[in-house]
Amino acid sequence: MWLLGAVIPRLDVPGFDALLAWTPFAIAFTVFAVGGVANAINIIDGYNGLAGGHAVIVLAAFAYVSAQVGDSFLFASALAMMGALLGFLAWNYPHGKSSWATAAPTCFGFWLGELSVLIVVRHPEVSPWFPMLLLVYPIFETLYSMYRRKIVLASLPDTPTGSTCTR
Repeated sequence: MWLLGAVIPRLDVPGFDALLAWTPFAIAFTVFAVGGVANAINIIDGYNGLAGGHAVIVLAAFAYVSAQVGDSFLFASALAMMGALLGFLAWNYPHGKSSWATAAPTCFGFWLGELSVLIVVRHPEVSPWFPMLLLVYPIFETLYSMYRRKIVLASLPDTPTGSTCTR
């Protein structure tokens, strides 16, 4: 954050932008958002190629917009990770010869979160909704999983509270 100035400056939401003007809140919110994206990508990594394929699409969009605004650092960063993911996905297809476990999806989830923050910080003409819409699937999947585990499963009579079993 300190070296790159990677703190979310705005979300274009009235009232919330006033909170982001206070630096401690902006830093805490940025940490929460980037950590949330990293974990959200990790959560969707259950089916062979889903997290990597989604990340490639998001990185292609980041590369395109970075090229449009003339940011060579973000462009190269997006293409580098996209190339690494495409190489892994090609090698791992079709039977999932290798497992990513937790470290890899969390790493490229962090990469996506940081690119999201940097593109908004460096280019005021880019809407903060652009990265949020690109990452809506893993974020929604995470929120739905939390809802299902805490509300739906807890309300079933034969399921003990806190159980992680699925039906």
